[in-house]
Amino acid sequence: MKKAILLTSALLLFFAGTGKKCPVKGDSSNKKYQSVDSLKNRTVSGTSATVLSLTDVLKPGDDTKRYSSKDFVKITGYVFLVKFGGPETCNCHSSEADQKDIHIELVADMKTGSNEKSMIVEINRFTRAQDKSMDYDAVKQLSGKKVEVTGWLFFDAEHKQNAVNTRPNGTSLWRATCWEVHPCLFIKEVK
Repeated sequence: MKKAILLTSALLLFFAGTGKKCPVKGDSSNKKYQSVDSLKNRTVSGTSATVLSLTDVLKPGDDTKRYSSKDFVKITGYVFLVKFGGPETCNCHSSEADQKDIHIELVADMKTGSNEKSMIVEINRFTRAQDKSMDYDAVKQLSGKKVEVTGWLFFDAEHKQNAVNTRPNGTSLWRATCWEVHPCLFIKEVK
């Protein structure tokens, strides 16, 4: 009996350490971050998606209030880069690959695309768990291809200093806009 209790306790500690029980609101005790993380971790689709032009989204100028995090959208562009995001409050600072967001840089044109001309798209751990076709390897195979992404807009204010539209003279610029499709609930290659 003691062995069974010890084994159960060890398994519970193991799964707790892997982030499997990380809630939608993440691990921050700050209500503001819990609210932000709840938006990043949404899994429910909108009733219909508004089609947005990536060129319009990337249009220069302070775009802080250009859209809303209540907007459910479809955007077409080219996959410039695919990588894992890092440990953050929305994934309870997990270093496990299955708990991290997949980070995609979407550009309007592969020939002239660059980090500073990109919109960030992120696929969260909940969407990946529900739809195995959105795992890292499948998404990585879309690199350089034209895709349609569908999901919720999110203004990631944490990166204002990194976006050309909100800090055009910044020194650490690696994106055009703080607006993201985060979470991306669907991604498919288009011709």
